[in-house]
Order: sequence, then structure tokens, then C-alpha cells
Amino acid sequence: PDRVLDNMFLPPIVFSGFTRYNTDDEEGTPIVEKGIAAKPAITLSYKDNVAHFEFAALSYYSTFKNQYAYKLEGFSDNWIQLGTERRATFTNLDGGEYTLRVKGSNNDGVWNDSGAALHLTVTPPWWKTRWAYAGYALIAFTLLYGLRRFELNRREQKARIRESELRAKAAVAEKRVLEAENERKSKELEDARQLQLSML
Repeated sequence: PDRVLDNMFLPPIVFSGFTRYNTDDEEGTPIVEKGIAAKPAITLSYKDNVAHFEFAALSYYSTFKNQYAYKLEGFSDNWIQLGTERRATFTNLDGGEYTLRVKGSNNDGVWNDSGAALHLTVTPPWWKTRWAYAGYALIAFTLLYGLRRFELNRREQKARIRESELRAKAAVAEKRVLEAENERKSKELEDARQLQLSML
């Protein structure tokens, strides 16, 4: 027994499979991507609502004892321990950049902490792109500007109406003053005529 040694082999970690499910496929047929082990990065659409990754630690002695852990940077910074399970599934990832890191061990628990990494880019729907947000901001700015112009025009219109009402009142008052002045002059003329007639 003292001559039985632990397996100190540091197993390389590789991605062995990638399957995705797209919402456009009504039957739910899986789309299997080939050559995932040779790809440093992959791009997913927002319609790929399920992404299923498989990986392996290349230690062939008692492979059923190999252990695995993963983390998806950009989503969570915590390592998820999988035990002997060699799969990770992600659903409905938001648009953005992610890095899937996987580490594994051999049958005696010697971990390859550097593991393997795969860069994921999830393209967002058009209504969540930068151009869409710029359009939303432009629309909001235009609406605010339009509301501000409408409010200013309304105030100007109110001011014009008030000014025209004041002018009308002033004209009425001026007309009354002129009428009163005319009445006074007429009365004075009438008084003068009466005085003249009485003198005659």
C-alpha cells in the first residue's frame, strides 16, 4: 500500500460540446455547434434562449471521479461546483459580453485552476441596442422640446389675448372719455347759445 501514489497529473480542460435552442424554431430542435474546442469565442443571438455547454478534464484514469466547477464572468463571480457533472446550461442571457471559465480535477482531486475559458457575446434585440437607446433619448428630447415650445406658445397666446383685452378696455374707456368730452362741449355750446338767445 505504501507504494500506491496519488495521481498528480494536472488534467487539461477542454470544451467538448455546445448546443443551443432558438426561439424561432417552434419544434424546439437543438442546434449543435461543431468545433467548439477550437473556438476561443462564440456569438449568440438574444433568440438563443438556452445555451448548453459540455466540457471534460482530460485525465483518463477513473474518469468518473473527475470533478468540475464553472463560473460565468459578467453574470456571476462565484464558482459553481458541479461534482462529476460535465455540463452547464444558461437560459435567457441578457445582451452583453461574458466569459465562461471551467476548471476541473483528476480522480485524486488535483485541480487545474487555470482551466479553460470561452468568450461569449450575446447580441441584444434591436430595441436594446445603443442605437435604439440613442433613438429613445432623441425622441424623449424632442417630446420635451415640443412640450416646452407648446407651453411657451400657450403663454404667448395668453399674453396676446390679455393684451388685446386690455387694448379693447382702453379703447372703450377712451371712447367713453371722448363721448363725455363731446357731451360736455355740446352742453357748453348749448348753454352759450341759450345765454346768447336770452341776451338777444
